[in-house]
Amino acid sequence: MSSNTNSFFALFSSKERNVFNNFNSKLIKSNYHEDYKNPDEKLGCLFYNCSLGNLQYIYDIAMFYHSTKNYKEALKWFDFSAKEGNIESNYQLGLYYLYGNGVDIDNKIAFENFKKAAEAGNIKAKYQLSFSYKESDIKKSLELLTESANGGYVCAQFQLGLYFEEGIKKEDNVILEQDLKRAFNYYLIAANKNKIEAINKIGIFYERGIDGKKNFIESIRWFKKSADLGNRYAINKMANYFSEEPAIQKNKEMELKYLLLSSKNGNLLSTYKAAKILRDNIKPNYQDALKLFQEAVEKNYTPAMNEIGYMYEKGIGVPQSYEKAVEYFNKALTNTEKANKFSTFYIASFYEKGYYFDKNYEKALEMYEEEAKKKHINSQKKAAYFYEKGLGTTQNFRKAKEYYQDAANFENLFAKLHLETFYENRYTTGFYNQTNFLIIQDLAKNNNASALCELATFHDRATEIPFNLEEAIKYYLQSAEQGFVDAYVRLALLYYENDSIKDNIILAFNWFLKAAEKDHVLSQAIIGGFYEKGIQGHFNQNPIMAFNWFLKAANNNFFSVRSHFYLAMCYREGIGTNRDINECKKYIEILKQSTANKSAMKANDLQKYYF
Repeated sequence: MSSNTNSFFALFSSKERNVFNNFNSKLIKSNYHEDYKNPDEKLGCLFYNCSLGNLQYIYDIAMFYHSTKNYKEALKWFDFSAKEGNIESNYQLGLYYLYGNGVDIDNKIAFENFKKAAEAGNIKAKYQLSFSYKESDIKKSLELLTESANGGYVCAQFQLGLYFEEGIKKEDNVILEQDLKRAFNYYLIAANKNKIEAINKIGIFYERGIDGKKNFIESIRWFKKSADLGNRYAINKMANYFSEEPAIQKNKEMELKYLLLSSKNGNLLSTYKAAKILRDNIKPNYQDALKLFQEAVEKNYTPAMNEIGYMYEKGIGVPQSYEKAVEYFNKALTNTEKANKFSTFYIASFYEKGYYFDKNYEKALEMYEEEAKKKHINSQKKAAYFYEKGLGTTQNFRKAKEYYQDAANFENLFAKLHLETFYENRYTTGFYNQTNFLIIQDLAKNNNASALCELATFHDRATEIPFNLEEAIKYYLQSAEQGFVDAYVRLALLYYENDSIKDNIILAFNWFLKAAEKDHVLSQAIIGGFYEKGIQGHFNQNPIMAFNWFLKAANNNFFSVRSHFYLAMCYREGIGTNRDINECKKYIEILKQSTANKSAMKANDLQKYYF
């Protein structure tokens, strides 16, 4: 028996000797350790091969211990293997002393082992050694890193990508010029070897643009590859792409897939978004939606509290319970300031309708105005309506108009419709009074379409005439049957604002659609918005139809930040139309020139995304 073999046996602990003896005493089925599933048999086989003088297996013994996280035993065998001339063991010893695996950290011993392995040509050791020289000899460091990368070591290839992406300066001297093309090439080499960090970098490069050219299709392809390998960043990126990124055509199936994966990784926003899709989809899954909302509530996520409250208010997927709804709204209200504008709005609506609380218009208005001042658009519209009708306050058309104008300034098309329909010539001139009601009522007897529409409006809007929903709908329909477009619009608005009517939103959509088909411009933009978002329980997002209706409105000289932003995006990506960069730039320029709220910001967003 050789002296080296004797040294091998001398390293045995009592447990290892027993493992070896037990294996040696049995009928040996195979000399190859990977043929054994039992850990003791696998280790015994390695000991047995070494006992025959095959000391190259010592490294495998060390790796066996390393794989079972028995670092002290692994260190013992790596040390022996290195003394036997195994260069890979020197590299492993370097790592053990660098990170303190089974031994105290000792950078000097780590350096010596990395140096020995690197001098023997070990590309991984060259990679590690490059960091040791980074401060004292940056050129030597880059030389070692380049040799490692050229030798095919993926970590070195990725690291060079990082260096070229940022460049390297020492004091005021440029050691390595920034070179994004070379960075991209190194990342691409590493990415093709499934280096996840490199895959993400390629996705980012395509997203930001290579040579000024963005390519979201390629960006998605690379992030999908990373996400499919389980990378959390890429999963969140994919979820965000399909739910938020304006340059990506919406795909609810893909969005939900990645939102659910992101949710499993603990992303509460993704949990919330996935729950909303499951609840609001044309084929809803209320049970899973509620489960996800509840998971988010348990982690103190305020928006989910409001959503569960809404489900209890409407009886969506749960038994209707105003008490439970108020419980969740109050929970959200007391949770964070950020949630107040939503939670307060819901509680105010309960005071308005007399749900759970006694009906109290004064309290409702107080809460609506509180949130209207915080620029909550729905609260602004409600405050306007209360002043318009004199609910909980003295009737005040000037205040009503101010609140509608505030909402309209934030691109709310329904507030714009109020201003256009009722405030141009009617409320501000005192048109809706008892005297005019009698005159209009008399004219309507002759089946005059305009008079019928105004008569409906008296029942719908005028304060001197008691509100009568049935009469309003009846006269609007009689006017609409004669093709009177104003009746289409006002009936649509009536349905939209009265959620006590079953399927009120889809009824509103149908009448807005009729008005849009008759070239009512604001209705065309509203229909575009409906198709952009979808209607819960009726249809999902339809980007092509959204584009068509926004374009019709734009061609009729209608401007909104939302519609022009959407049109620019569609022309850039070829959604609903042929891809046309010039048309995209045209709409971006219109946004830039507009003084509308957030218009310039949205134009800059598009410029950043695309150009």
